[in-house]
Amino acid sequence: MNEFIVYDSVKKEFVDDVSYLIDKQGDLFFADFETTTGSGLDGVCFVMGASETKKAFSYIGKKDIDGNKIYADCSIVELRITFDVGNTYETMMGYFRYNELALCYEFIEPLGDNFSRRKWNYSRYDYKIADLKTIGTLQENPELLK
Repeated sequence: MNEFIVYDSVKKEFVDDVSYLIDKQGDLFFADFETTTGSGLDGVCFVMGASETKKAFSYIGKKDIDGNKIYADCSIVELRITFDVGNTYETMMGYFRYNELALCYEFIEPLGDNFSRRKWNYSRYDYKIADLKTIGTLQENPELLK
């Protein structure tokens, strides 16, 4: 299942009225309708291609405690990581990114202005990730991670 949301960087908002096509490699192409005039072929033309202004973000298959869907490289979440050793926990803020080598989602926690970060593999067993709460998006609220 390919479920995603689309952000339009020109409109500066998430959009629902997007036509798209996914090819066999999983690449996403957007469809736009353009009005053509003056060429003897006046009318509406269907244009398919990659978009420089629209970007899709994949649903990771998890929802937060309020039932909001979480999207990779998009949703900023606050969560609690509980460590098996000593049963201690930390509250963190960051986002999820898909790791193609490990074939799983990682939680990325930015650490300060130098853009260093800690990564937490969602499928490891020596700690548990819980109490996810969406607090914004990287596109609309990047200041939350500074």
